Amino acid sequence: MWTDSHCHLPLLKPEPGSTHYNNPNPPLLSDYLARANEQGIHRFLNICTDTPDLENLEVTSHALPNVYHTAGIHPHDGKLYTQEKLTVLDEALSHPKCLAVGECGIDTHYQNSNLEQQLIALDVQLELALKHHKPLMIHSRESEDVLYERLNRFASAWGTDSPPGILHCFSGSSKFGRQCLELGFLVSFSGILTFKTAQTLRDFAQTLDPTQVLVETDSPFLAPVPYRGKPCESWMMIETAKVLAQSLRISLESLAEATEKNFNRAFSVDS
Repeated sequence: MWTDSHCHLPLLKPEPGSTHYNNPNPPLLSDYLARANEQGIHRFLNICTDTPDLENLEVTSHALPNVYHTAGIHPHDGKLYTQEKLTVLDEALSHPKCLAVGECGIDTHYQNSNLEQQLIALDVQLELALKHHKPLMIHSRESEDVLYERLNRFASAWGTDSPPGILHCFSGSSKFGRQCLELGFLVSFSGILTFKTAQTLRDFAQTLDPTQVLVETDSPFLAPVPYRGKPCESWMMIETAKVLAQSLRISLESLAEATEKNFNRAFSVDS
C-alpha cells in the first residue's frame, strides 16, 4: 500500500479560465482515485496553495476517508498574503483532516512574488505551524541558504521527535538535503527522480535511509518516465517508487512499508 504524499487532486468543475490543474479535461475524481487504488495507492494528501483552495479541499476530505489536506500559501502567491488570510489559515489548521502547513517556502526562480513578499508569508506560516504543531510542507527552488536559516530556527523550536516537515518534490543540492535531514525533515521524491537528467538526484537518494523518504506525484505536474508530457496522476507514482527502491537497494515492498510508516509518523495518523 502507498500514500501519495503530495498531490493537487483534479477538480470536478475547474473555475472558468483556470489553468492551475494543467488539464483542460480533468478526470472525474472517483475515476482518478479508482485508477490509483488499482496500483495500491490508498491514501492522498491534497495540497493547498492559497486560501481560496480551502473550501474544495475541506469538502473533498470530508467526503473521502482516505483523502487529507493541508493549508498554506505557496511562495508564488506570497504577494497575495493579507492579514485576513492569516485568520483563515489559523482557523483552517484546526480542521481534523488538515495535516500540515503549506505548501510554503521560497522560490526565486520564477519571481512570481519577490523575496520580501515570500518571506513575510513564510514567516507567518512558520508561526502557525508551531502554534498548531503541524509539520511544514516545504517548496524550495533556488533559495537554499535563506530557507535553511528559517528551517533551522523552526526545527529548534519544534520540540518533538516527529519530523518538523517534508522537503516536497526534492531536487535541490545534496548539501541542503543533508542539512535538512539532520534537522529531522523527510525528503519526498517526485517523478523528477526518473528523469534522464536527474542522475545527481538519484546519486543523492542512494545515500539515504528508507526511514528518511516519502514518495509523491505533485499531480498533475511532473509525470514520471515513461509518462512525461502527460498530466500526472497518482497511479503513476509507482514508477517513481521503483526508481527510489532501486536507488535505496531495497525491494519495492520494503519501500512501501517504510514510506507508510514515515507518513504516519510525520503526520500523526494511522494507516
